Amino acid sequence: MSRKQIDAPLQPNEAFGQVVRSLRKEKGLSQEELGFRCDLDRTYISGIERGKRNPTIQSIWFIAEGLDEPPGTLLAKTNERIENAKEE
Repeated sequence: MSRKQIDAPLQPNEAFGQVVRSLRKEKGLSQEELGFRCDLDRTYISGIERGKRNPTIQSIWFIAEGLDEPPGTLLAKTNERIENAKEE
């Protein structure tokens, strides 16, 4: 890996993906429907949810809009997941 991993049991891209998946399911959306709302491909949404993609700020903004959430909420929930994983 070319970039240093953050010293945490859960990496930010993985935690962000978990948050996106959780909110998407909570709102009853498929990956395809979320992708349509965000103008992003379903496979890109899938990659984010699996922690395989590192979304740009613009993509985070689009995903937040597609989920009807402020971008800061997604990042705050991501941070919570990382902090909770450190405590386990």
